[in-house]
Amino acid sequence: MRNHLGSYECKLCITLHNDEGNYSEHTQGIRHQTNLAKKAACEAKYAPIQQ
Repeated sequence: MRNHLGSYECKLCITLHNDEGNYSEHTQGIRHQTNLAKKAACEAKYAPIQQ
C-alpha cells in the first residue's frame, strides 16, 4: 500500500519499500509469508467456534 510519502508500506511486517517492484518482491519473500502464517494462526486461535 502506498503511503503519504510515496513509499510502499507493508503494515503487516512494518517495512517501507522504495518502489512497487521491491514491495512486490517483499510480499513473495520469506519474512512476509512467515508473518502471514503467524497472523492466520492467531486469527484462527481467537475466532469464534462455529457449529
